[in-house]
Amino acid sequence: MSYADVASIAVMLLGLVVLAAGALVLRAPRVGIAIMLELWTGAGLLRLSAAATWSAIAISALVVVMRRVVVSQLASVSRGAAR
Repeated sequence: MSYADVASIAVMLLGLVVLAAGALVLRAPRVGIAIMLELWTGAGLLRLSAAATWSAIAISALVVVMRRVVVSQLASVSRGAAR
């Protein structure tokens, strides 16, 4: 395991901690989810920098697409709730 792999796992776990903090402490799970997905994007890019394989590229692309979809859905839900 390289340093980039260990760092990506640490960043991914930090994303889960931020999600839990957003949901439990701040009572704002949307904020926690958005920040978690940003951290997971960074973790995916760290893994991609360590091993530029097709599977690493696919996982990074999947995380970016998932982040875009979830954040846009969260934005539309919060816009709908504001009306």
